[in-house]
Amino acid sequence: QLMGGGGSSPSEAATSAASPFGGGVGAALGGAAGAAAAEDEDGKPFVTVKPEHLRKAITFHNKHRESSDSVGKFVAHLNIGLAYSKLGEKESAVVNHQYALRYALQLHSLEGQSLAIGSLSFSAGMYENDPDKMRVLIERYIELCGALKQTRNQGSALMKLGVLAGEAGNNEESISYFQQAIECARAQGDREAEKDCTVRLGIATGQAKMAEHLSDILQRSVMRNHA
Repeated sequence: QLMGGGGSSPSEAATSAASPFGGGVGAALGGAAGAAAAEDEDGKPFVTVKPEHLRKAITFHNKHRESSDSVGKFVAHLNIGLAYSKLGEKESAVVNHQYALRYALQLHSLEGQSLAIGSLSFSAGMYENDPDKMRVLIERYIELCGALKQTRNQGSALMKLGVLAGEAGNNEESISYFQQAIECARAQGDREAEKDCTVRLGIATGQAKMAEHLSDILQRSVMRNHA
């Protein structure tokens, strides 16, 4: 079955929501965070999905959306957004995930909000040109993960914030996020995530020391020029 559906509670629908390419995208995997785990570092899926199958899934979920209550519409928009994301159609993906978030807010469903915001935050290419908006979404996602006791998903989000902070040149902030992500990974016994975060922490620490070193050189140069 490709979707949770009409008549379900928001929590049940959020938990049973499935991706259009077959794998469940339940709350236990953090929605889009779970979907993102099925992608490599370049955002490409490990399992190749034929575009025509994704188009059929979109058609199917659109039909379901037209005849569903608010819960069904939430699930349909979430799945349509995931399908468009896999097709590389970012604008359509964003629009559908935003609709999913709107329904989740109307339903007062924290699980639904977690899925929709996770989809907006973790899907490849989403808000890649607007890091400030991305950061706000991820910070909200972390709050929801805390409320839902989804510590594994918190770790992924903290690592993402560390990457964004590093790209913005905020090395100390980046270091702090990676340290928190390492703690989450250790708590979960996730050695692969811990190793990844440790490598990123080392890079961020090196960049911070280099920035400090260059600043010292510049200050000494200025002092010599004024001597």
